[in-house]
Amino acid sequence: AYLDGELDSEFQNRTAWEMRYVSNSNAPNHQLEWCRTMLQNYHPDIMEWPDYKWKYALIVKMDVHYNQLQWTSKPRTYDQMISGGGEC
Repeated sequence: AYLDGELDSEFQNRTAWEMRYVSNSNAPNHQLEWCRTMLQNYHPDIMEWPDYKWKYALIVKMDVHYNQLQWTSKPRTYDQMISGGGEC
């Protein structure tokens, strides 16, 4: 995904400690691909935000109603997490 330009170019400047949660996901590849595609289509400007602290988390303050999840089906998926409230 990084070599295809699907990930933030800033990742190359981050330490392993800073990236520890980027690759620590239990989601299957097709769900991670869906999240990347959705974010690129919905908020393409997010890759250019200068405030790295809030770069990806700010979406829960702006666009996603942040609340306790209401799971709609099983298995639980990342698209359900985002549409259901985003609280992890």
